[in-house]
Amino acid sequence: MSAAPVRKFVLEELENIGSPLRYEEMFHNPEDIDDAKEIMIHLIAEHDLIPLLKTMKKRDHYTFYHSLDVLIIGCLLMNNLYNEPEKLEDAALGFLLHDIGKMNLPQEFAHLKRKLTVEEFEMVKTHTTEGYQWLLENGFSETIARYALNHHERLDGSGYPYGKTEDDFTISEKCLMVVDVFSALTFDRPHRNKFSVTEAIQILLQEDNTFEMNMIFSLMSTLRLNPQEKTGSAEPAEKFETVVKLHPPKKYTASVDAIINWKRNTLAESITTLTNALVEDDRRAAFELFFEMCDGMSIENIFTNVITRTLKEIDHQYKNNYITKKSSIDAAAVIQLVVDYMTRDRTRKLPMNEGNVLLTTGHSDDCIYKEPVLTWYITENLLKIHNWSVDTQSSRLHKSTLMECIEKNKVNIVGFSITTEESFADFSDKAEAIRKNFPEVKITAAHSSLTAINRNVIDFYNVHPKNFLKYAKKCQESWK
Repeated sequence: MSAAPVRKFVLEELENIGSPLRYEEMFHNPEDIDDAKEIMIHLIAEHDLIPLLKTMKKRDHYTFYHSLDVLIIGCLLMNNLYNEPEKLEDAALGFLLHDIGKMNLPQEFAHLKRKLTVEEFEMVKTHTTEGYQWLLENGFSETIARYALNHHERLDGSGYPYGKTEDDFTISEKCLMVVDVFSALTFDRPHRNKFSVTEAIQILLQEDNTFEMNMIFSLMSTLRLNPQEKTGSAEPAEKFETVVKLHPPKKYTASVDAIINWKRNTLAESITTLTNALVEDDRRAAFELFFEMCDGMSIENIFTNVITRTLKEIDHQYKNNYITKKSSIDAAAVIQLVVDYMTRDRTRKLPMNEGNVLLTTGHSDDCIYKEPVLTWYITENLLKIHNWSVDTQSSRLHKSTLMECIEKNKVNIVGFSITTEESFADFSDKAEAIRKNFPEVKITAAHSSLTAINRNVIDFYNVHPKNFLKYAKKCQESWK
């Protein structure tokens, strides 16, 4: 397709988003914005995407405009990271098509003015895998298809569809995670009004181990956060004091980045210092630092940000031969004492009445800091703190014994830990038996290669502790 009709289409649709106000007033460099628009025009013309985009707009105008917006903002952010046109064009195409899987969702989902039900949300989550398959089947490369697959993943494993972690993503995929959320937050939706730029940045910053923080800092450096510039649509940087808890200087520009980055590094260093104190068996120093780090944190963040990261640091030091196995086990045991104390302290006066969960764990001789034992351990204690009764059983439990446990304990949710190829077949056999005998019981599973599993027997397949807790709560609401 020639560039002229594409240019007309792109410029008209960007005006509907709010360009030039949304981009020219939000970002510093007009030349970079023009370059991003030219990349969009070139890609749409080269891949003959206007028919597809018009269909997307007709079905779900929000996803259509969001996709254009993500390409523009993503290009501006990527341009700050490296100036390599070929990589930038590949990333831009992935940004534009990242939500293509939503074309397979019921059209009414785009206009709901209420929260999604558990079943609806599980259906929406399939747009990642559906988009990945559609892109591959329609001639796009694996590199482009990965943007659709991974844009809802998170660095700490809390995303979907597969709960991947930091090392599984490219720089541009990490960029898309941030830009996708930023764009979504700063657009009006049927169920809520848009957030301001600074409110959106604050929300991103609060999930400090979920996103690549340098991506957020780079985004901040391109935004007009200087209150002296009256033409900027962003609000004064004083807003960040609620997040940073420091007093920035009077001129707020790149100094905000340095302040927030300082806080981030301090937290990472504290994890290392805490681990060293545990390894050296300096319990007094370890406990003092632990409770200082946890001051003001929610119990969920204590478990996932401090305890989980400390146990992973212990594992890292052991794997790299910095400490002995005995030291790693002893250090992990101290953390277990703290977790057990916190759990007992919060549950001793509460009846376990939210529901019943059964978790299958690894072998009994596995260390607490090894996966998947670590994930289930944190999940178990978070559930208990939130008033759930939790029964843990070995993953080697015989199928008939598992059925007896489910019936005896009136189990509502079963969580499977799938660690080996051998356990795939075992899981499928047990899951099908649960479906047959207890159709009302929800089934969850965790494994990095869940594509090999029959999804028809899984209700929820991301078991990061926070996500598992959210899913359990949604299930509990649906039972009422």
